[in-house]
Amino acid sequence: MNAKNGGDASQSGISELKKITVFQIISLAVIIIMSLIIVGSIIGSTFWLWLLLIIVLVGGIGLFLILIIIPTSRVEELLRTMTDENKNLTRQISTLREQLANSHGHFPQPEQDEIQPKDKILEDIAAESPTVDKDIAEAVVPPPPVCSIIQPQDNVTIRETYRILVEASVSNPIAKVEIAFDGGYYINIDNQFDGAHYYYDWEIEDLESGIHTIDARVVGNSTTPQTVDAKQVKVVIDNAVKKLTINIKTDKNTYQVDSMLRVEVKVTDNLGDAVQNVAVDMTIYDSDNSIQSAGQGMTNASGLAYFGSEIMMDDPIGTYTIEARISKQGYEPGMESTKFKVE
Repeated sequence: MNAKNGGDASQSGISELKKITVFQIISLAVIIIMSLIIVGSIIGSTFWLWLLLIIVLVGGIGLFLILIIIPTSRVEELLRTMTDENKNLTRQISTLREQLANSHGHFPQPEQDEIQPKDKILEDIAAESPTVDKDIAEAVVPPPPVCSIIQPQDNVTIRETYRILVEASVSNPIAKVEIAFDGGYYINIDNQFDGAHYYYDWEIEDLESGIHTIDARVVGNSTTPQTVDAKQVKVVIDNAVKKLTINIKTDKNTYQVDSMLRVEVKVTDNLGDAVQNVAVDMTIYDSDNSIQSAGQGMTNASGLAYFGSEIMMDDPIGTYTIEARISKQGYEPGMESTKFKVE
């Protein structure tokens, strides 16, 4: 840019010089012509002709002065400007040459960018920092975030309250671990940790039988939080109403008045397995269909509940009926009866 300005100033100065030269020639020509006219007029002109010639001569001299003196000062100014510009340009060129000379050989050769493998990056780190061992260099690369449902696995059948286990970790502190069912809202379980896994006790009593889904996710606590979703797990809920089987036994088939009656009630499921914690309501009706006695109990681990009743002296003789009613959440209520005689 400076070189261009210097060149423009030089061209302007030359143009001004050309104009001055032309004006000088014209002025000199005018003065010579006027002088010739004056000389010719001296020979035989009148007073008025002399006066006109003198006025024209003065005008020519004035024009000469205007065309010579004023442009001359302009040319001097232009010459000074050109000189200053040339000096500045010379200094700039010298500075550029010095910079080029100093920087010669220090510019790196352009190389094609390439993605270096992880091991190469770690080797470079260890080479540049001898005090840093490979274990510390490995720490530079954060571990990948993890979130997975440990249990249950896909297609597991669940029939009762089930503990779900979730494994979760991120490179930053964990902000929250969440779990959701059937695409619903997420439940925060980050305060439920058993030392190895996050857990949630899933109560299924109110759920319909069929396929249900479990989702889990972990969110990191950082300026750019990481959110990692676990692979969805599908399970089968077997929550259909189940029937129970009731078996009533007495220690005798016939009783005498003023004797003891002992009753055993056993409850099993459709597979024949004993069912614990079944509520049993037992009622004994005499031969007149009046309540002789009643009681309540719960089945034990063997599915058994025991009852006893005394047959009084004034109890009527005849056929008695024992009626047992059972109930348990998740099962259909049931009723069974049996008979015995009193003599």
